[in-house]
Amino acid sequence: MSGLTDALLAARKEMKMPPLNGVGHAGKNGVREYKYALLSDVLKSIIPPLMDKGVLLTQGIEDGELKTIARMGDEVLVLDSRHVPTTGNPQEQGSAETYAKRYALCTVFCISGMEDDDGQAASERKPRNDGELAKAKLRLRDAINGAVQRGVIHDANGAMSGITKRTDYEENKLNPEWFRDVAQEFDDA
Repeated sequence: MSGLTDALLAARKEMKMPPLNGVGHAGKNGVREYKYALLSDVLKSIIPPLMDKGVLLTQGIEDGELKTIARMGDEVLVLDSRHVPTTGNPQEQGSAETYAKRYALCTVFCISGMEDDDGQAASERKPRNDGELAKAKLRLRDAINGAVQRGVIHDANGAMSGITKRTDYEENKLNPEWFRDVAQEFDDA
């Protein structure tokens, strides 16, 4: 082993799991709450042992790849490299970078950055029912046509196009209940 890999091994032995101080929400409408380690807490868990062993850790983005690099003297070791999306506004970009940094560090040093839900998130996923979705979309089309017949709206195709421009459309485009709710809006108009 090299001096750098020996130092990394010795530092890892001293690392503690970071506290899970962050709270996130997942699932439909964010109903499932989970805890995770903040990037700052992950860094507090790994940086002191690395520094005690003379290891400098850096993370930077180069050509759309986040690189996690360990350095000690003349030795350099790329510990992790992962793609980071470069689209979106500055806040979305910063969020993607923070997420990637946290996951890279947890992966490299084999520390847990999230609570184990014992498969709960995966088991909560409902199987997709394309037949139910198709029926809900037909229900919406009928509601729009009814609104046209009542003179509430004048263009059924324009109304359908407008629905796809709603801010919540992307997250609900596979949700039959959402289409039924939108249909009700046209029924009530």
